[in-house]
Parts: sequence; structure tokens; C-alpha cells
Amino acid sequence: MLKESNKDKQHSAVLNLVGAAISKIGPKKKRMKELIRDSANDFCKNSGNAESCCKGISYASLASGDLIPITSAAAEQYVFLLRVDGEDSNTTDNNVGIQVLVTVPKGGDNGVCVQDSSRRKRDLDLQESFFHREKRAATTPSPTVAPDLVFLDPSLVKTVLDTPGFRTSMNTDLGLLVGLVAVLEESDCEVGDDIQPWVIGLITITAFLTFLLIIAAIVMCVNGKKNKDYSRQWASKTRVTPIAQ
Repeated sequence: MLKESNKDKQHSAVLNLVGAAISKIGPKKKRMKELIRDSANDFCKNSGNAESCCKGISYASLASGDLIPITSAAAEQYVFLLRVDGEDSNTTDNNVGIQVLVTVPKGGDNGVCVQDSSRRKRDLDLQESFFHREKRAATTPSPTVAPDLVFLDPSLVKTVLDTPGFRTSMNTDLGLLVGLVAVLEESDCEVGDDIQPWVIGLITITAFLTFLLIIAAIVMCVNGKKNKDYSRQWASKTRVTPIAQ
């Protein structure tokens, strides 16, 4: 399982599959990525959605082509299933959560956000320079999006995964039932995550302060009762009896 960075979380959505076993997801990942790619293309071909799909991309015009290329390798190159959480039981009350991240090309492979020819050449030169530097590097500390790619906004990823067409395709092609789809926030607790240390500290301090308040209340009640009893005893001892004339 790939350990994602906080940056990845900021660009991800969570796809929940109802009644699925985690062991059944692996063989279906390739086709699932293709369905996500196709759903993103169908959504962004709509003229009303094209501008939002080109967020973060400088373009000369908008078109109705494919946002992500339709090739055998494109789904693997642009769609990422970073994390899969769930149980290995195929019961109806079991959910599998998949963290989905989608990238799109900024250059000539993008059929929606069309660039002018001069800018496209500069992007290709930058891409070539980037990959030359990557070849010289011995190790790469974390996955890095190439300069010719951009993250698809997580709210759009959520919308793409929530479309009726995608839900139907997942059911008919893979036999999977799509449940809740949500944007993954950096502060969200995920399946299997431990409670953060600051949460434990806050709970401990709150519990301690509550204990002190309870003790203080008991002490005040006891002291109040003692003072009241003492006042009654003092009043009975100091009561003045009138002398008969």
C-alpha cells in the first residue's frame, strides 16, 4: 500500500464500495482506473464543465475532446488508487474505501484545455528537461507530478465518481456497488488511523478538569452542610428564655 503525503490528501476523493471484500479489488483496479478516466472525459466534454476541468492550466481555448487520452497506458499514467481500506469479507455491511487521485495533461494530449503551439513547445521542452533530471537522480524520495501534469480538483473527482454513468459502469462491468463519495480532507480520520496525540492530551486534560470540578462541588456541598448544622446548633444554645415577672 502506497503511503500518501498530505499533498496527495488535499487532491483526493474517497470512493466507498458497499458489500465488497478488499481481496476482490486488486484484480479489478486496472478496469476501475479506465472507468474513472472515461467518466472524467465524459464529464469534462460538457461545455458547462470544461472551464472547471482546466483549473490550473493555461489554455488558449476550450474544446470537447478527451481530457485524458484514451490509450492502453493512459489510465495507469493519470489515475491513481493511493489507498484501499476495508475488510476481507464479502458481507453487505462491509465497505471498502478507495482513495482516488486524478491528474490531467497540460499539453497537447489534453483535448479540452487547448494551448497555442508556441506554449505547447515550451511545455514539451520543460517535460524533456524534467525527465532527463529524473534519470540522473539515484533515488526519488516521493512521487512527483511531472510539470506537464496537474491535479484534477478533488471536488471534481468527487463529482466524476458520483455520476450515474460511473455508478452504472462499476456495477455492470465489475459487479461493484458505489456508495458514499466524499472529498478527502487533510484533517479527516481514515480507516485504521490511530488517534492523534493532541486528541489524547485534550481528552486527558478535559477529564482531569472535570474531576477537579466534581471534587470542588463535593467539598463546597459538605462545607455548606457543616456550616448550616453549626449555625443551627449555635442558635439553639444561645436562644434567650424570657424571665417570668
